[in-house]
Amino acid sequence: GTSWVTFHFEQGVLCSVIMRDISDFLNAFRGEIVYVEFGSESSPSEKEPDESTMKLLYNDIRDTLLPFHIPVNSDLHSLTVAQLVEANARCLIASPHRPIEYANKIFISDSIIHNTYADSDILNDMIAYNEDRVAEFREWKTAKNKQLFKISWTLTPGPRAIIESVLPGHPHSLYELSEGAFQETMAWAQAHEAETYPRFGQILISDFFCESNIFEASILSPVK
Repeated sequence: GTSWVTFHFEQGVLCSVIMRDISDFLNAFRGEIVYVEFGSESSPSEKEPDESTMKLLYNDIRDTLLPFHIPVNSDLHSLTVAQLVEANARCLIASPHRPIEYANKIFISDSIIHNTYADSDILNDMIAYNEDRVAEFREWKTAKNKQLFKISWTLTPGPRAIIESVLPGHPHSLYELSEGAFQETMAWAQAHEAETYPRFGQILISDFFCESNIFEASILSPVK
């Protein structure tokens, strides 16, 4: 987050390293539930990953996340968080690519979550987009949709932001770009304080969550 890098399908942290870190988190915080979604197992030129890629991925999951795996056939509409914690089944693993060999073992469909994000590096555009998502979620609750609604308080750097980063006063990294979003989080959350719970979807995310005030905003939106 301290400098611009290539897209993660070209260069990035190994999946095995990320999964090991998630496993360490689950070991350290035994009351937490984690959702892990694999969205780019194939190369940019392929629609589906080959079996060798899925085999490598499965081996990494087996060595890190499988001890915490929530079984694919679980009735998630009736299970409580307390029951999952008691069973130490605290990790949902989803993927849009679900080869038959692995689908019934570890992967649930990624359709469990309705994913939204602004795909913009302009703060006001991102805020306006998420205002629309709050309104959409208001209707979503009325319809009692079974998917989990995710709102992303994130800025996504585009070519303009990266090119302008050479100029003084412009963000030079994803972290610096995100700082603008950090400053507006609570004002946005407090503007919706009169909304009924949950206000901002069932899932509210932010880049650099340890540095942002996303947790404080989430307190204004407990899931019931």
